[in-house]
Amino acid sequence: MTLTDEELGHLMETAQRLVEPVSGLSEILRTHLDDTGAVLDYTTSRRPDALSAACVDGAVADHQTDSLVWLSAVGVAQTDGRPEHAVAGTAVAPVSGDTDRLRAALMATCELSAATAWDDRMVFMDGGLATPLISVAQGLTVTDPDVADSVERHYRDAHLLDVVHTYLDRLLDGRIAALPKQDTATGYIGQFATALRGSLSDQQRRALQRMRDRPLVGTLMWPGEMLRPRPAAELARTEAKAPEDNPATAALDDAYGRLRAATGVHVAYFKPTRLPTRVIKIEYLESDTTSFSDGLALAALLDAQTLGPRMKEPLMQHQVDQAAKRLVTANLSTITGTAARALEDQAATDHYRT
Repeated sequence: MTLTDEELGHLMETAQRLVEPVSGLSEILRTHLDDTGAVLDYTTSRRPDALSAACVDGAVADHQTDSLVWLSAVGVAQTDGRPEHAVAGTAVAPVSGDTDRLRAALMATCELSAATAWDDRMVFMDGGLATPLISVAQGLTVTDPDVADSVERHYRDAHLLDVVHTYLDRLLDGRIAALPKQDTATGYIGQFATALRGSLSDQQRRALQRMRDRPLVGTLMWPGEMLRPRPAAELARTEAKAPEDNPATAALDDAYGRLRAATGVHVAYFKPTRLPTRVIKIEYLESDTTSFSDGLALAALLDAQTLGPRMKEPLMQHQVDQAAKRLVTANLSTITGTAARALEDQAATDHYRT
């Protein structure tokens, strides 16, 4: 059955209805930003040397059979397009509802390990600052005993708690920042709604409530501009939730308490000079909340790496993403090839799909 013109027309009308009020908001919001000095020019800021920065990304791949899931994960750190450190993780577990959490926990552990491999670089994480912390905490909530054993072994071998504390040390010292590609944050929208409570129509308020920061901010900024950073209040919700009698959960949550209590971690969006259709988000530690010099310097560094218009992220972020995907694919191929030779049970080695 093919889609009818009527169905497609209804879909387009709905999309137009959802985005149209946003266009009417743009002039009001931009005027508010200009009046309050919330738009900053980062193009004249000091630009750090790109060679002093590294980018970290992870990847995970699996091969699922009728009885087992074979997993490969990597965390890769590289500078100037050259891989300098890679951490690999592997697991095999029974097929269960815990597979997704095992995948995420395995990759997050590799990412954290790669991010803490050295202390003389500014490190940019692909994704949010709290994303790998949340994933390793959720790994402790699996219920399948074999999957739980796999998670425990991986965390033990990686010295996870030590790695988490080192990660937090460097994050809170301003040496780790993050570049989320997608997010659902509404922190700026909350600020706009409060400041303009008496200036918006009911339709505009409803439209604002439906929006997320990134697409809305993208309609307000010009290339070369950065929105005044806001405190990353959402990081105060980072916690480890798992059975209370699990000492590993308590230890992780104690570590995460450092992030919940931290001050100075900020969120900012900037529009690159060569990417007029998208804003880039930074999560980072700001030492001067008057001039926001740290955020402006990071935006200048990342702007030089953002080539646009087809490449929608800084070059080093794209390169490390590709490197991680290549490595994890090669590792999984090695695992499955070895399994096919070592095991006679096809239910444990043959993929369940044609």
